[in-house]
Amino acid sequence: RRGPTELTQTILTLANITEGRTVLMMGAGELKQTKPFGWKRSQGLDRMEDQLKIMRKFLDTDKPVSHDGKHWKLTDAWLGSAKRHKPKIWALGGGPRLMDLALTYADGFCSMAPYVKSTPEQWAKTVTECKQELECKGRDPEAYDFALWFPILAHEDEQFVQTALDNPLMKWIAAVCGRLNQALGVPIGL
Repeated sequence: RRGPTELTQTILTLANITEGRTVLMMGAGELKQTKPFGWKRSQGLDRMEDQLKIMRKFLDTDKPVSHDGKHWKLTDAWLGSAKRHKPKIWALGGGPRLMDLALTYADGFCSMAPYVKSTPEQWAKTVTECKQELECKGRDPEAYDFALWFPILAHEDEQFVQTALDNPLMKWIAAVCGRLNQALGVPIGL
């Protein structure tokens, strides 16, 4: 929900404060993250493409940047050359177009299990295929990062878990994270 110039300034500041230990995970935006703020969900991947391209340009040069994208147009935009530390930008999500953008412009890719990848074998296959595609794009697969999120609720006290499950926020998170792509063949009992 921030433009690429402002977001790049923010992550460069965070990278300097953290001495380079900054990772921005950016998705195309789900309805819950777009509609309430006036963004059209249908524009998510196009906006993400512009974001990634522009951020890559800013991070990879100290010269002014121009970009003629679908949503943002820059002419000789310059953020300065103070880039002691470079942040990493990861794409977050799944789907073929998002994956292509991730492998072309991002420094890493993160998804969720079991929601996008439901088995270790599916994830291993994805990583292998991504590394092959990175090589085809002339990128170093060993310099690229992969990660999975595993949303869970765990506590040693069963009553604490039950109380937490009754919280409206937890119900909302379960509804958001609890959707499974049935085409993935999620094993029963997961």
